[in-house]
Amino acid sequence: MLEVCFDLSVEGLLKSAKNKFLGNDHGRVLSLAFALSLGNIADFPDFESRKEVFEHLNELSPWRDEERMYLEKNLKKQFKNREDLFQLSKTEPVRLWVDKTADSLCGFLSIAELLYQAGSQVSMVFLPFWEESEGGIVCYKSWGEVESQRLPEYLMQERKLSQTQLQSLSCIWKTLQRENAPLRVFLGGRILGVDDCFYDHFILKRLTKEMRVSELIVSTLVNFDFSIGDGFIAQRIHSMIRDGQIKLIQEDAENFYQMVICKKSI
Repeated sequence: MLEVCFDLSVEGLLKSAKNKFLGNDHGRVLSLAFALSLGNIADFPDFESRKEVFEHLNELSPWRDEERMYLEKNLKKQFKNREDLFQLSKTEPVRLWVDKTADSLCGFLSIAELLYQAGSQVSMVFLPFWEESEGGIVCYKSWGEVESQRLPEYLMQERKLSQTQLQSLSCIWKTLQRENAPLRVFLGGRILGVDDCFYDHFILKRLTKEMRVSELIVSTLVNFDFSIGDGFIAQRIHSMIRDGQIKLIQEDAENFYQMVICKKSI
């Protein structure tokens, strides 16, 4: 059984569970972490196009030089995983681990055609939006939040995907590619293309006083259940400074994250 996920942290979780809790059938765990909710997807799976998206997300990072080589190496690994999936899935069954993050759902849709063409035997396990616990209910955003020993419990919810379903899912992905919106979000039970300013209101809501860019990034990530990283938020802050929605109080030529900012009205 091939275990497939769409996030690097979930890859580690599945590898741990594979050895201890999921039968250890020697099938591989493959991550396809392409962050497909962000940026240009019209050319996917084109390596250079996806590389440009990742480089743009990290161009404001104070660690961008150190990260550049790692990002390229990791991206090459993800493309190799995709190639391996196509070949291996012709003879081995595939189990997809999908959650409600936009990256996971976009990744899921993006490989539907690949698995359809390979004639794969496919099933998926979708992370429930919430479940009961002793204290009430627990809401999970990503498989990465679930303890590895609990993964076998979710196999009761595993569902097979027919060739017809895979073909229909691939059509959804092709529609998203044609639209090629700057950003994709999970809203109203669907993946929708939206403008890249979609999260700006929420970022501004956390800008309650003069603060460093790094503080605003952390506050946004902690207080809102978004499947976006610090690189994307940094880009939006930079854009809002340029557009005059955010006022720059103290500049730092070396480190954008250390700049001090406030709302324009303050």
